[in-house]
Amino acid sequence: MSPRPITIKIDATLHALNVKVCISTTWWGLDASDILGKHIYCDLTLLFCHANGFPKELYEPFFTDLHSAYSASGQRIRSIWALDAAHQGASGILNERHLGDEPSWNDLPRDVLHAVNTFAAQMPAPLVGVGHSFGGHAVVRAALMHPGLFEALVLLDPVVEENERFPHVASHPAAATARRRDICVWRSSGLGLDGWLTAGDGQKHGFRALPTAIYPDATGVTLATTKHQEVYTFLRRMPDGTLGRPEPGVTFRALKQLVPPVLYIVGSESTVCIPEVNQRKMENTPKAEMEMVEGAGHLVPMEAPGETAALAARYLVRLVKRWGKGVEKDEGVVRERVLGEEWLGLLAKL
Repeated sequence: MSPRPITIKIDATLHALNVKVCISTTWWGLDASDILGKHIYCDLTLLFCHANGFPKELYEPFFTDLHSAYSASGQRIRSIWALDAAHQGASGILNERHLGDEPSWNDLPRDVLHAVNTFAAQMPAPLVGVGHSFGGHAVVRAALMHPGLFEALVLLDPVVEENERFPHVASHPAAATARRRDICVWRSSGLGLDGWLTAGDGQKHGFRALPTAIYPDATGVTLATTKHQEVYTFLRRMPDGTLGRPEPGVTFRALKQLVPPVLYIVGSESTVCIPEVNQRKMENTPKAEMEMVEGAGHLVPMEAPGETAALAARYLVRLVKRWGKGVEKDEGVVRERVLGEEWLGLLAKL
């Protein structure tokens, strides 16, 4: 296998928002005029959020295929930033002694905003949000919180649905997760806790060595994201005593307010993005397109990384070309730091 042409950045510390809603807020629409110059116009920055229970590193085959497909167009991906939610993956390991039992789906979107603001110098526009499942919800919610944050969204079988109890899923995955065996004897045995996690990146990044905070006396390996945090993410205890997850429904009902264009990529066999759900998303999302990967299920970027990446790359090439033309046009517009004659004329009519 050839060396990966991308570098995954980890172990970073965040501070606090820099990206403006309107391009005319600053001269030439730039949030830091000494950072973004013509030489990197149209170099694409991606920010990625993962699915519940799937560490960011497990998406590296998809990232590699996306880099290759996009580069084939003659354009360049400047960087891909992938965030683990605070209670999952490497972040969950870092924070394991401080985690509770009720993570909110609205926490990761706020961390997305925080990350973009903290690393603004390294994340110049055009910035595109990419998210899978739970992570798809995160980038949508971040875009609703800050309409100017992303130039576009690429949503991979996202969980953004009006029915908070997901009645179309015959057996909720939270129940299976709660019953799942949580400890393996050793990583090199080839034993896996969850199907395709048994090889390659799955063994390297999907597992962690014991002991841990919740298994202080055990040996072997367990999953990087604990099954407990995975279940807490799937469902929360509702005020009426039932189990549900209200945030996807709230976000679905706000889809009409989305400013950036959206590409949905869904699996034809998905139990989450079923046909009626897809239709509702398209009816409620402005400037939306949808592509379907035949034969793939909810884990579309893992099951079909090459095809998923090709669809995303084709969309992003069109988007970035359009963005570049807009930036060039905006450069010729003089920004007024003081009220000009046009403004004074309009004010005189009040």
